[in-house]
Amino acid sequence: MTEAGLDVWDFETDVVVVGSGAGGLCAGLTVNAEGRTSLIIEKNSTVGGASVVSGGVIWVPNNRFMREHGVPDDEESGYTYMRSLIKTSGLATSDSRVRAFLRQGPETLDFVAGEGVPLQMCFGYSDYEDDQPGGVPLGRAVEPRIVDERSLGPWRSRLPRQSGVMRLAIQAADVPNLSRVGRTWASLVTGFRVVARSVGWRLVGRRPAAAGRALVISLLKAYLARGGDVWMEATLTDIVVLDGRAVGLVVHHQGRSVRVKARCGIVLAAGGFAKNIELRRTFQQGPVSTEWTSVPEGDTGDALQIAMRLGAMTEALDDAWWMPSTILPDGRPQFLISERAKPHCLIVDAHAQRYFNEAQSYSRTGQEMYQHHREVDCIPSWFIMDSQHRARYSWGTHLPVHTPKEWLDTGYFIKADSLEELAHRIGLDPEQLRSTVDRFNYFAARGKDEDFGKGERAYDRWYGDPRVGPNPCLGTVEKAPFYAVKVFPGDVGTAGGLVTDDRGRVLTSADTVIRGLYACGTSSASVMGHTYPGPGATIAPAMVFGRIAALDAIDAGDTSPSRRSNTVGAAR
Repeated sequence: MTEAGLDVWDFETDVVVVGSGAGGLCAGLTVNAEGRTSLIIEKNSTVGGASVVSGGVIWVPNNRFMREHGVPDDEESGYTYMRSLIKTSGLATSDSRVRAFLRQGPETLDFVAGEGVPLQMCFGYSDYEDDQPGGVPLGRAVEPRIVDERSLGPWRSRLPRQSGVMRLAIQAADVPNLSRVGRTWASLVTGFRVVARSVGWRLVGRRPAAAGRALVISLLKAYLARGGDVWMEATLTDIVVLDGRAVGLVVHHQGRSVRVKARCGIVLAAGGFAKNIELRRTFQQGPVSTEWTSVPEGDTGDALQIAMRLGAMTEALDDAWWMPSTILPDGRPQFLISERAKPHCLIVDAHAQRYFNEAQSYSRTGQEMYQHHREVDCIPSWFIMDSQHRARYSWGTHLPVHTPKEWLDTGYFIKADSLEELAHRIGLDPEQLRSTVDRFNYFAARGKDEDFGKGERAYDRWYGDPRVGPNPCLGTVEKAPFYAVKVFPGDVGTAGGLVTDDRGRVLTSADTVIRGLYACGTSSASVMGHTYPGPGATIAPAMVFGRIAALDAIDAGDTSPSRRSNTVGAAR
């Protein structure tokens, strides 16, 4: 919205941040730590966006937590690794942006740690393509330590509700062992430790929060401690541009339209458009659905569309951060991560043929599903396993051995006493399925997947079964009964968005800067391009470029003393 000469506001602050995920909170915290004022507006009734329901892992090369564990790394190794993966040549993945991420990433972690966000290395959680130049098998990932969500005070009511196993105090290093609980002494010890930790916290009156929930709690606490403002259920409806500069927002809040001035700048950290079926159909090829995504309902691309009307450039709108998923009987998507890497299973297309390494990273799996679907129907694909897999490994949050009757009655799990019967039940060619499984079993017996290399990377083996050899990810599919489950290309957000430069500034299609307007997270096109180099490759650039944008906005913005309008006040 351009309104030359109209400069009337209901509320003023230095920087307005749209979105309360990790990127938005890091941006707001940076502003307030620099002695300026900020306002975060959140569309939903709960804080944290997609970050709060994520694993909370942050992928940053050359961070000090690696050095504390004796894992060598440097900026050049990180650059070599990223460049070995990023094949696109768009502005979002320019050398200047990659270098900005690598230089500012370690500093961002140090900054938030200094503000009270407790972090630790996810030791052993490998880079996803660790066999590429610059890859680190022991990983570059950092995660928040477990925190007490009661420490958030009244803001605790703004966290999304949790149920079941998500209430347990589980950290990244626990997940592989929990997925094979009972198979090794380490898995039994891990299971006992997680339960004891979770119960112990509650016995002393604390409520443990881990993963993305812990990250959001810690960032929000730090932000509030710095005097930050947050408006909940506040929807961005327009961006105000005066004399070619983005100077404020129009926000629907508490039943009315409120004009908010941003003296220094606006940071869009509002997520992508995973829940907007019209935009997905417009920009993404192949079958799409808002039922397969695991992002919050408010992820509908509002900020993206408003910025596009201002002439903002976009990239990679056809891609997403894919997360292969099954759809539970109640309609909720459930990730398939550790399950795919285990022995005694394979994934096939509509012609009953394998077409990728089942243990590879989730984002690459989704990309290969769409790529393969252009030639052969594979959406959905079929996850085929035998009774060995079902007896030994967890399925999502459900322990092994017992398969709920509801899963079988609803057709979520298809069960049969032979592969041929299973093929008939799911509409595959029995002879082809038998041929595919026989070939897979030949590889499993020898411990080498000659077709797709399952189990060859350190990342593959992270979720494998160390009791199975010589390859912890390969085991024969031969013991009845057999099971089949549909696999869909779910996601944890769209990957494309607004193109920004190395300072986080939004660029126009004419490659000029929209002054005063910044973007980070899935509101922006990722510096990772169409690649996902390691765990936390979405949260990391969101936080890093959120901080970069905030610092640049302060430097470039109105330097008049901070002041607030008392028309709205500290609304919530």
